[in-house]
Amino acid sequence: ALRQFRQPVTGETHAVQTLARLTRNTKLTPEELAVQLRNTDLSDPAKVASLARNLQEPMSSKWQAIWYFNLLSSPVTHIKNTVSNALTAALGPLETAAAVPIDIARVAGTRALRKPAQRQRYMGEVPAQYVGMAAGMQDGVRGAYQIMRRSVSDLEVATKPELAGREAFRGRVADLTVNVPGRSLRASDVFFRTINKTAGLYADAYRMAKQEGLKGPALVDRVAALRSAPTPEMVARAEKFGAYRVFQQDGTFIQTMGSARNKWPATRLIVPFIQTPYNIAKYALERSPLGVLGIAKDAAQGKLGAKGAGDLEDRLARVGVGSATMYALAQYADQGNLTGAAPREAGERDAFFRQGKQPYSVKGPDGNWYSYQAIQPFSSIFAGAAAASDALKRGDQADAMTTAALVALTVGRSTLDQPWTQGISEFLEFMGGANVNSPDDILSTAGKYAEQQSNAVVPALVRWITRSTDDIVRDPEGPGEAIKAGVPGLSASVPAKLDVFGHDVKRPEGQRGFGGSLNIARPSAPSSSKVESELARLQLRGYEVQPGFVAKTGTSLGQPIKLDRAEHRRLLEQSGTLAYALIALTIEAPGWAAQRDLQKAVTIKRIVDRTREFVRTQMQPELLPKGLAELQKTLTKRAAP
Repeated sequence: ALRQFRQPVTGETHAVQTLARLTRNTKLTPEELAVQLRNTDLSDPAKVASLARNLQEPMSSKWQAIWYFNLLSSPVTHIKNTVSNALTAALGPLETAAAVPIDIARVAGTRALRKPAQRQRYMGEVPAQYVGMAAGMQDGVRGAYQIMRRSVSDLEVATKPELAGREAFRGRVADLTVNVPGRSLRASDVFFRTINKTAGLYADAYRMAKQEGLKGPALVDRVAALRSAPTPEMVARAEKFGAYRVFQQDGTFIQTMGSARNKWPATRLIVPFIQTPYNIAKYALERSPLGVLGIAKDAAQGKLGAKGAGDLEDRLARVGVGSATMYALAQYADQGNLTGAAPREAGERDAFFRQGKQPYSVKGPDGNWYSYQAIQPFSSIFAGAAAASDALKRGDQADAMTTAALVALTVGRSTLDQPWTQGISEFLEFMGGANVNSPDDILSTAGKYAEQQSNAVVPALVRWITRSTDDIVRDPEGPGEAIKAGVPGLSASVPAKLDVFGHDVKRPEGQRGFGGSLNIARPSAPSSSKVESELARLQLRGYEVQPGFVAKTGTSLGQPIKLDRAEHRRLLEQSGTLAYALIALTIEAPGWAAQRDLQKAVTIKRIVDRTREFVRTQMQPELLPKGLAELQKTLTKRAAP
């Protein structure tokens, strides 16, 4: 259906130039290159790909290939990628429909000023896009199959022969193991890029025929003729259209960042991917109120016309549809039905999860929470709405621009809160130095960052298997335990993570097992605990009743001491379970309902404080050696001249 896209439009000359460029990193002389070219049929994509593999040094070293395998080998990653591409393709034509009335208004206004104007968007483009997607599926499947089989498609060889040599590992074993995740992602992108290119071509053909004033059979015939024999300009627009829909468009920023990363290869550990995350964030911002700023900037610089006919209508439609969606979602969030990022403060974060909530989720009709994080780029719109709602509830926003800036930051953060971009988020958090007030805090923060990076040493596929077979959330300490926590069989040797009440943190029931871990909606049921319900109710009414975590410090013989890991866990378990049991008994008492909320809050806080003090007192005998050691240090300092 898309033979025009399979034509080597750049020709054999381009192939020769590209292959010559690949030899710059090899020791081939021009004469040796000439021999290679003379023995290669440059009209055969498969042979060009084979020659490129032989000429080109790998774009990434073997350790980089393994690193990418570790990041991308989870099946959940590929499910999310497919869902994201499918939703973008399915919903894209609806924006065209929204651009039609804008275009009609533009034409009417221009003609009212006695100036000529031509329609640039038609409602018929909407079904044309869906028909084009169906027509492009055969070519899309073919391209995806070629990538899975030999790492590059015929179309890519025709336009970018250098892609054929990008894999660091070669051979049958590598093709069945380390190369699979990367090929799978590219195969999915090529499939959706192909059907979107066809959609763009079919819409373009319909638009051009309508602009010629044709109707009826003449219109149908003209559309068919343009589809079968598109002009070079149509092909170029379709290529751009397809790249946009799968977040693969290029740009100055992407090229600059790519050059910097190539100059310092170690940065790939922090920024493994640039193009897709950047384009996803840009896609989301274009569908927020901030999209108007980009239009205003181009208008001020006189660049609106250079963007192409119909571009303004498309951009206004994106802003309108996206902003209306964000507003509706913000209203839903105001009712407590939408969450953004989880709270950063440890106690608030713990309460958030104990209640059955989860970040980047929406409450369904059944009361359960369902993650929307997998539906990038639309998840950023959801997250922006949740952030705006939370900020307005707190009264933090003074004006519309501040709220808009918050939305932009939230879009960026939600884009980074993905498995394949987590390294950037973790690095920024580490460099931000949150809660760093002493040398010990610096060491603790650095140690936490080391744990996070060590966790990435274990392939995502292995970590997914571990998650599927271990219902307990682990609390690793140090790189060694971080690695163990991601390995089946070894994860059980890592202590369970505890909540503020000393209970083991378990994965929500809907996320357990292989089936649950594959469910990208990540369902989580709200807590049925009366204690949690009462704490959440009082907290919502403004009473600070949610307990924080017990400190990792204590006193013995009047001296401040540091609790080791075992001591701190014992304090947390014993004081937490005791406090939870006492709170449960208290709220079940007959007179509880008759008390004022203030009195209830005071009672709960007193229970938490006294149980913690009681357990600390019970632990004094075992803490005595530490107290004696600290007392000796104190006396020695006093005795020193």
